[in-house]
Amino acid sequence: MPRKGYALLPRNAARLETGFEAADSKTPVTEEYKREELEAALVEATPESRLPLLPLSTRALNALERLGLNTVRDLLAVPVFRLHRLPGVGNKTRREIGRVVGILIQASCRRNSSREPEKGRD
Repeated sequence: MPRKGYALLPRNAARLETGFEAADSKTPVTEEYKREELEAALVEATPESRLPLLPLSTRALNALERLGLNTVRDLLAVPVFRLHRLPGVGNKTRREIGRVVGILIQASCRRNSSREPEKGRD
């Protein structure tokens, strides 16, 4: 005689399979954006902006939190090679973080180059 609860196994297994398929079909937040859309989303970011406000997946935010990073300034201060060697982080998440960091660096450079030098300074 089968144990109680085993009769429900096939129905539960089907639910689990559809749940896993749905989870697999979802992508990190930054992969949903085209480069132009991602740049537009990050253009408002300042060095004081908090990381949870950026379009990053939960996994990416958790990985950055484990490093003790809270703001864009903290993120940009970390060497890129260290971000690519985060322990316990998959390649998709590394690419996601790298993509956001690259756009933030470009935006920072554009912002700095667009400022006019102050008069009286050499």
